[in-house]
Amino acid sequence: MEQAVLKNWILKYNILWEDWLRYKHNGLNVRDRYIITVQMRNNFLVKPGAGNLFYNKQIVLLNLADKLEQNYGVYQEWLLTKFFFVLLTQYSGVHFCEFSKPITRMNMEPQLIDILLEFNQPTLELLFKESYEYQFREEEWFKLVRKFMNNYTTTNAFIRKRSSDKKKRKPIIIKGNSIDF
Repeated sequence: MEQAVLKNWILKYNILWEDWLRYKHNGLNVRDRYIITVQMRNNFLVKPGAGNLFYNKQIVLLNLADKLEQNYGVYQEWLLTKFFFVLLTQYSGVHFCEFSKPITRMNMEPQLIDILLEFNQPTLELLFKESYEYQFREEEWFKLVRKFMNNYTTTNAFIRKRSSDKKKRKPIIIKGNSIDF
């Protein structure tokens, strides 16, 4: 039961999980990160004979789930900052001229275009001008932000790996962009 509660909260944080753990304002201490790592490694199941270990105790897991719930607003703000930064730096073009272009004509991966179109704005300029910050935090829009960032980091990791292979350097390995259960 308590493992399921913790797992549900961790799933909400799964985009850029490793980066989030390194973020100094994530609200998690070393013990919290250890417990989460053990729970994820064990697929949130208690192994026989391990029920009395501290990281399987009901109160410990529920307190950690509460901590994740309390820090979710910080996570949203952090991920939204990364989302806006990606849009501004990767897709704005020279002097932000790309922002007034229709999203469908932007120089961007097709799956990212499809996700941006789900915001129901024809251009990034209108998305930023006619939207309020709180809308991006609402569940429906935040799911789109998470979906965009997951696709962006996956695509970006693939592109970076391919380009580094061409230069005969060590490939760049980006770990922890999502959690698979």
